[in-house]
Amino acid sequence: MDGLRAKISTESETHATMARHPVYQRVKEALRQRILAGEYVVRDIPGERRLATETGVSYMTARKAVGELIDEQVLARRPNGTLAVHPAFSESHASATAALLIPAFPSPHLARCRIEIERLAREHRVRMRTVEYAFWYDSIIPEALEGADGLLIIPSTEDVPDHLIKAFAAPPNRVAFFDADMTSRGLTSVHLFDPSHFRLLFDHLRDGGFESISCLNTQGHNDEILSRIACWKQWGEETGTGGTLYDHEVEPYGDPLVHAHGAVLAMLDRGDTLPEAMVCTTYPAAVGAVRALHDRGIIVGRDIAVAAFNIEHPARYATPSITGLEFPDLAPLLGGVFEWFTSEQNGPRAGRLIVPDEPSLFVGESTMQASSSASRSS
Repeated sequence: MDGLRAKISTESETHATMARHPVYQRVKEALRQRILAGEYVVRDIPGERRLATETGVSYMTARKAVGELIDEQVLARRPNGTLAVHPAFSESHASATAALLIPAFPSPHLARCRIEIERLAREHRVRMRTVEYAFWYDSIIPEALEGADGLLIIPSTEDVPDHLIKAFAAPPNRVAFFDADMTSRGLTSVHLFDPSHFRLLFDHLRDGGFESISCLNTQGHNDEILSRIACWKQWGEETGTGGTLYDHEVEPYGDPLVHAHGAVLAMLDRGDTLPEAMVCTTYPAAVGAVRALHDRGIIVGRDIAVAAFNIEHPARYATPSITGLEFPDLAPLLGGVFEWFTSEQNGPRAGRLIVPDEPSLFVGESTMQASSSASRSS
């Protein structure tokens, strides 16, 4: 009898709990979390029928959840019947909404940029939604431009079409490019490295005794890559330390690391003269080059110096560790952009270039021993 009473008591408690937390409450919470995560920055909130399908409940359950969210001023119904986030809810949880457009390409560098940008957006009370795009004519781009207060774009290696440039620059749109300089086209740009910063890397190699410094590129020819190559050429002409340009442009969305590995292997197998030092336009190109040199028994840091214009986090832990400019602190770079997204009276004006004040150079094993050998021989 005691066991039966215990079973009845347990079942009663379960039913009471379910009564306190009916199914529609779970739908309400799911929809609220989607809103807070910025899921509806670039796309519309689904209607009750679609919401019911997405959450696996009945239409009436979804309708009840939506009705309560409207009563609580989390949602609002437009005159045409579609749903939107209520202005009062938006204002209480975020100062602005923004979309981060990022190329649909797996990359540790892009992943780190995304994490840092999303973190800083939260600190500035900007509801950020990250969206991947596959090409510039992707329909998600105009949707993001229309749906968000501000747009932060990491460009792919393909040229941005003129019609998008005009749309991005047209008032009242607030669009900023990240890790690229688009100021010549009237767009605010957050540039991780000023071209003058790379002289710190070149000077380090020259001061190490290298009389010739070559350049390897396997990235697509966007404005940033062409600027880096031009910077290397100019510095070589000024100092008399210019070497050979190994330019092996990868196709859009191709892997520059794999391309660099194959290009350097081909160079070595042809019997081309090994340069004293080689600066790679990107970190993946440096990784591919280092592996190819290792595959042919050439010791990086002793037989040749290899560096990258800028490095990524794993560079410190690679064997050998790779020399290059370090990833800058994004807080002082993005603060003004997020303020601009929040209020047109604050933050950067259109067409402004935002760059770090000072670069930081990490000197890895990929240049130290070779640099010492070059100094002794000179």
